[in-house]
Amino acid sequence: MAEARAAHEHRAGASHRDQHPGRLQPTSVGEMGQFPRARERLFRVIDASGVPGAVLLSGDRHISELSRHDEAAGDSLYEFTSSGLTHHAPMHEAANRHRVGPLVAALNYGLVTIDWAADPVTLRFEVRGTDNETLLDHTLSLSALQPSGGS
Repeated sequence: MAEARAAHEHRAGASHRDQHPGRLQPTSVGEMGQFPRARERLFRVIDASGVPGAVLLSGDRHISELSRHDEAAGDSLYEFTSSGLTHHAPMHEAANRHRVGPLVAALNYGLVTIDWAADPVTLRFEVRGTDNETLLDHTLSLSALQPSGGS
């Protein structure tokens, strides 16, 4: 059965990586550019869920960044990627046309704060270093996650 599916996907133009989901699966939508079928499938599931304003939290890329994917679904889709406190990649400029703010390549942790008391409700994405210094700070209103929203 799996071999028949793989043969079908190969004929349908799937990449080698899309045919073998257990191999090298990236955790970032940005990295999923290498897996176009999986990326489109993720966007379809999010869109079909009917839940407006999805935010993806990802990690284990040894960098941190915030990305906004306007083509993802009917809404703006934000992805917050945070590295761990134990490993980071050397500073480099990883291509990501969706990045909002700087790429962080240092030991860090991510923090998401939702201010339910604010009017409008806000989401704050922070990347902080080992001495609690702010390396990335971006706040957006909850309405920015809606189809007609802005940041």
